[in-house]
Amino acid sequence: MEVVNCKLMGERTHGRYRRLRYYASVLLGLLLGAAAGALQRVESAPNPYNVTSFVIFGDSTLDAGNNNYLFTEAKANFLPYGRDFPGGIATGRFCNGQIASDFVAIALGLPVSLAYLDPNAQGPRILTGINFASSGSGWDEGTANHFNVKGMNAQLEWFKDYYQQVVSLAGEQNGDDIIRTALYAIGTGTNDFLNNYFFNPAVMANYSLDQYQAFLLGNAKGYIQELYSLGGRNIAVLGLPPFGCLPSQIALHGILHGTMDSDVCVTELNNVAISFNSGLQALINEMKPSMPGSRLFYVDIYSLLDTVYHNPTVYGFNETRYPCCGTYLCNPLSINTCADAAPYLFWDSFHPTSNFYKMLSNNLIAVCGPILRAPPQP
Repeated sequence: MEVVNCKLMGERTHGRYRRLRYYASVLLGLLLGAAAGALQRVESAPNPYNVTSFVIFGDSTLDAGNNNYLFTEAKANFLPYGRDFPGGIATGRFCNGQIASDFVAIALGLPVSLAYLDPNAQGPRILTGINFASSGSGWDEGTANHFNVKGMNAQLEWFKDYYQQVVSLAGEQNGDDIIRTALYAIGTGTNDFLNNYFFNPAVMANYSLDQYQAFLLGNAKGYIQELYSLGGRNIAVLGLPPFGCLPSQIALHGILHGTMDSDVCVTELNNVAISFNSGLQALINEMKPSMPGSRLFYVDIYSLLDTVYHNPTVYGFNETRYPCCGTYLCNPLSINTCADAAPYLFWDSFHPTSNFYKMLSNNLIAVCGPILRAPPQP
């Protein structure tokens, strides 16, 4: 029978405990030092736009991978999605490469914002921004429920948690400053029409088109007001694209009307986008006086995509009617994916290529820059 020296064993255990406590203190010191260093970089980085971080809400045009961690079919975490992303990684972006929000962050001199549900989205890394966008969502919570994804209600709840993390990392005053000086982008609404209203007979039975638009605008107003009440001050609200020009909608319209070879945009759908955008612009102008200290502004998405669609070669594109990948969305067996996505306006039947997103980001910066440099709403 083995005799155990309890005293020696206790000393060894105590020694291991002291070493573990020492390593833990060193690790904590490194983490706190990294947080302080990140905060110092946020405070001192030369930034002509006076923006310390970039926070994103929206749908699949802005989703950086949140849906990877949700039980939903609305995912893009497989090739050929991401094949042109740095490292050739399928991150969950519905694109061949980087999306507009990535390019905007880079233009602002900030790291690309991580998806909120990404396990790496913690610690000092989140002080320069975060991405709450969830593919398949919209201004209507019912739209998100259809795909089992996170709508604006959930995204704002995530933001509240993010706020507390920032304050915990940076301290109350510095944390509030980071939240106040962040640029916020909200881009959503297309799914509300294409994948909810026109897709769901029950919704069409309950609302006329005008009533549904008014409902969405009421929701948008509430979300913008809540974001402002939580500290958001620089808020860019993106309008709808000409979704009647999406390959999916031209094809569907062709099936229904026997015009399969047409490359003409669906005018009825584009008119819906134009009408909603007009209402959204009016809403933003109406809200500005009630939001002192803010910079609330509308960003026109429609005009750029419409212009490029109808004048592709002027902008370096030679294919606008058909997407590079798939006939609907890409899948791992999309064997007919084009070799070079750069000349294509659309990557899949709903989402543009990274080449167009780069153009769009330049447009966003051109709009945002003067506004961010100007005094806020009195």
